[in-house]
Amino acid sequence: MYKRGHAGSSSAQPTLTTTTP
Repeated sequence: MYKRGHAGSSSAQPTLTTTTP
């Protein structure tokens, strides 16, 4: 689902999602 920066999909990064497209 959405993490910290909600990259769009469930990424492996929990906090660095903000910098992921």
